Amino acid sequence: MIVHQMDVKAAYLNAPIDCDIFVEQPKGYEKVGGNGKKLVCKLNKSLYGLKQSGRNWNATLHNYLVKEGFMQSQADPCVYHKFVDGDASTEFKCSDGMIEMNQTRYIEKVLEKFGMNNCKPKTTPSVLGFDKVIDMESAVLEDPNSYRQIVGSLIYVMTGTRPDLCHIVTKLSQHMSKPTAAALNAAKHVLRYLKGTSVLSLKFRKMKQPLELIGFSDSDWGGCVSERKSISGYCFQLSESGRS
Repeated sequence: MIVHQMDVKAAYLNAPIDCDIFVEQPKGYEKVGGNGKKLVCKLNKSLYGLKQSGRNWNATLHNYLVKEGFMQSQADPCVYHKFVDGDASTEFKCSDGMIEMNQTRYIEKVLEKFGMNNCKPKTTPSVLGFDKVIDMESAVLEDPNSYRQIVGSLIYVMTGTRPDLCHIVTKLSQHMSKPTAAALNAAKHVLRYLKGTSVLSLKFRKMKQPLELIGFSDSDWGGCVSERKSISGYCFQLSESGRS
C-alpha cells in the first residue's frame, strides 16, 4: 500500500483549546486594563507544555482525516487507511484467506533507471557457471557505483517478494568492494531475468491445519571454486498435514 509520512511543524499550536485557560502576558508585551491592573492572555490554541495539548492535536488530526475519507484502524488507533476507487494498490491484492504481494512497478522503475527497460528477458537468474565467469580475468570497474546501485536494488527486491534471487544476489554481494566488468554483466543478467518475471508474486494463505517445519541443509564441501569452501545455504519447507 502507499504510505505517506510527514511531520507537522508546531503541531500542538494548530489544535484549538478545549477549555478556558489564561496565562500571564509575555515579557515586553505587558498591557494594563482601564482600571490599571495587569491583563492576562486567554489561549485560543493549545501550547506545548499543557497536559491536554497532545490529545487536542490528536482529536484535530483525527477529525480532519475522517473528513477526508480515511478510516481509523481498530487494531492500532494511530493508523488510518483509505481506498481510492476501490483499488488501494496494485502491489497488494487481498482476497478471502489470502494476500498477494508483488513489486512489479518497482522492478519496472529499476529497469528504467539502469537503461534495461527494453532489454531481452532471460529465463534464469544467473549466468551458467557463475563462479568460473567471475573468476575470469576482467577489468575492475573505474566507477563501481553503478554496480553497487544495481545490487542494492536487487537486495530490496529479494528481501521483499523475490526469494528466488537469494543465491545470485548473495554471490553478487561478495564483489561490492572491487566489482569487475564480468560482475556487472552478471548483475545485468539478473535484471534481464526480472524483465521477464516482473509479475511474479508471493501468496500468503491461511492454513487450517497445523504447520510442520522441515529444515534442509546442503554442505557441498567446496562449492566455491576460488576458496574451496562450502557456501551453499539451507532452506525450510512448510507442509500442511504431511503435504509440502
